[in-house]
Amino acid sequence: TYLTAGDTLAVSNAGHPRPLWHRAAAGEWNPLAADAAGHGAPADLPLGVVAETAYSEARVRLGRGDLVLFYTDALTEAESPAGRMLGEAGLLDLVRRLDPADPAGLPAALTAALGEYRGGRPPDDDATFVLIRHTAGPARRPGVRETLGVYAKLLGLRRV
Repeated sequence: TYLTAGDTLAVSNAGHPRPLWHRAAAGEWNPLAADAAGHGAPADLPLGVVAETAYSEARVRLGRGDLVLFYTDALTEAESPAGRMLGEAGLLDLVRRLDPADPAGLPAALTAALGEYRGGRPPDDDATFVLIRHTAGPARRPGVRETLGVYAKLLGLRRV
């Protein structure tokens, strides 16, 4: 969940791998829920495994230009031709070699790097990832005209 008030991203992964977070101001990639030493709590159980399961939530404040990479385990379970699994540390090393200044080119670059790691073989599982880039600036209050326009749409007085 992204909350515009405060530029806060709240993440509960429900069994998926930890997202990776690129802090633009620091110029570094780390697991999103990592502590100062780079270690994080183990992932929660997958959704639906146990009916009464509590899920943890990581909340972070995103800075302008920050990137967050959400991905399925197919990325960390990618195997080299020698049969070595990439793992979270390997994926982190791989994304650190990509250019975060070109977020539009990052997905293709990541796909190519994963293909190289696998020795050109296709993935064994459905490899899915989502890369978000935080572009928000300082919050501003809407003007009177904008506020009235919103209420007019809500009341059906103005077409959406």
